Amino acid sequence: VSNLGVLEARGGDAAGQDERETGQRYRQSVGGGGGGGRVAIISDGTVVKGSVNVNGGKGMAEGLPGLPGSVYVGPKSQVAGNLTFNSGTLTFDTGGSWSHSSGAKGAGMVTHHSFEGNGGARYGYGICTFSFDSVNLGSSVAVLVRGRNALQLNVTGNVLIDTAISLNGSSGSQGAYSGRSGPGGWDSGRAADNVTSNEHPALEGQGPGGGRGFETGRSNGGGSYGGKGTGGLLGGTPGSTYGDEVITYLVGGSGAGHAEGGTGNSGGGGGAIGIRSDANITIQANGSISANGGHGLYVGDRSGAGGSGGAVRIEAANITNLGKISAKGGDALGGSSSGGAGGGGRVALLAPGAVVQGSIDQAGGETIRSTDLERPLDLLLWYKFDESIGTTATDSSGNGHDGSLVSGPTWTQGKIGGALSFDGTDDHVALGNPPALNVTGNETISMWLKPMSLNDRRNPYAKAYGGTGSFTLETNGTLRYFYGTSGQNAQPYASYTTGTPLGTNVWTNVVLVRDLDAMKVQYYVNGSLANTQNATYASATAGNLEAFIGKGYTSPFHGVIDEMTFTGSVRNDEWVKATYENQKADSTYLSFSNFQGPPAFIGSTDVYGKVGESMSPFNISVIGGGVLSYSAVGVPPGVYLNAA
Repeated sequence: VSNLGVLEARGGDAAGQDERETGQRYRQSVGGGGGGGRVAIISDGTVVKGSVNVNGGKGMAEGLPGLPGSVYVGPKSQVAGNLTFNSGTLTFDTGGSWSHSSGAKGAGMVTHHSFEGNGGARYGYGICTFSFDSVNLGSSVAVLVRGRNALQLNVTGNVLIDTAISLNGSSGSQGAYSGRSGPGGWDSGRAADNVTSNEHPALEGQGPGGGRGFETGRSNGGGSYGGKGTGGLLGGTPGSTYGDEVITYLVGGSGAGHAEGGTGNSGGGGGAIGIRSDANITIQANGSISANGGHGLYVGDRSGAGGSGGAVRIEAANITNLGKISAKGGDALGGSSSGGAGGGGRVALLAPGAVVQGSIDQAGGETIRSTDLERPLDLLLWYKFDESIGTTATDSSGNGHDGSLVSGPTWTQGKIGGALSFDGTDDHVALGNPPALNVTGNETISMWLKPMSLNDRRNPYAKAYGGTGSFTLETNGTLRYFYGTSGQNAQPYASYTTGTPLGTNVWTNVVLVRDLDAMKVQYYVNGSLANTQNATYASATAGNLEAFIGKGYTSPFHGVIDEMTFTGSVRNDEWVKATYENQKADSTYLSFSNFQGPPAFIGSTDVYGKVGESMSPFNISVIGGGVLSYSAVGVPPGVYLNAA
């Protein structure tokens, strides 16, 4: 198949946004764009995908744009044999194909089923089955699972897994969009405006265990599956449990309920994966299989709720788990969170022979209000790169958008804790295409960069230079940022430069602020404003391209990257200065929990304890070195302060 033209299945624009329409007639709160469609190219031969556009339509006024659709490229024929990889990226698309970055590929078989949930309602689901003679996935191969169907691997020989396989659900975004489920699960509810009670089915978490959405005076309900979710701190209504202990039906977790627009982002359910072998299955020390529910996040004046855990079913003659298997419910996070947490999922290990159960976690989530876990409400992604081992870059924002290390970027000492070093040849981190990286309005991106060479144009981060944004390190040392309205790596786009060059072999803190309310783009370098330029477009256009750290449309990045964050708002001078001062060497700023900037401490703190237990209400540390002293006053005889 050779596409030398354009394949297009994009969503419709809201009133006043289509170039074919004259005038601008609309209601302020009714201007949503249509979702993108689907394009599939199926061939055992060579495929030239060419230009494909499945972007969502443009929103108007308070209406949001539609999300991108899907592009599927896969073979027709199933290929039997051994699945053995120890490097590169292996992708299972549960639409019906697998592929490896080496060029190897094969087809699967998708079947459709239904089962009866509680109350007699029937629910449909799909399973994508791949068959192999044996499976051996080493610790250096990155595994991506995508699509809407559950994943089933049928193997006649042995299965060895020494890498991470994730089918986790994710959190919603922008207080409106659903939290996506893992493959085989169900999404959370989505927002509806001007609601005073649960009067619209869009608010309900999807699936047989979906949590109840907005009710006046009540919190959003968490999703349920193997375990029941919670109603949160304000007595919401969680979903009902379903399924059985042996996971007869390979279905994933259910989503949490949502509230009105602009409020808490809720989590989707974990996905579903089955692995069956006629021989033995071993999950080695670096191996993990996860189908966790997405977290609920506090946004606006209301809490998001957590999705339920999904399903992991393993069948073999003998099973040995030396790694970790998890199907946890999603938490409800935020300092003021009251949303319901997701119920635990289901894990089944089925064997007539020996079973080494190992580490299994299918616990329900929690509603966590403690300040030591609070994150900025608009934090979309946060990569600390502090893992030091493994092939996963963990998203510490709580939104669950973990990245996969591809081609061997190495863990190294960073500006703060650990970092990732990229060789400039092929190392990168694959982030997929989550809604959190399809921000079309205001955005702040922060990172520490330590370039090792300037002999070529290189991308420290890239998604679409004609879409929601990419960075290019130029040969003169300046950093250039691009965004545009094509949604692709194509015109129209505009570029913005730091003006100030970055040095080689030294750390530089760079913050990019895209303020589209004020129509300006600002760069901060090492805490100080470096350049302000007029923004060209009032909105970026989301697209279907995947995002990467360390590579893009030019040469791969050569150097070290640390502490990369994406937030969906405009950060001001004070925030940028405080963050830089908080992280630089010899800092005189304090880090109190995750508070950004110099905090104001209260004079005293009530603590509670009992005999034999230490009282530790909080922990204080100085980032970048420094000395702290402690004292206690007013303590009774026999009680003392252990300053260590």
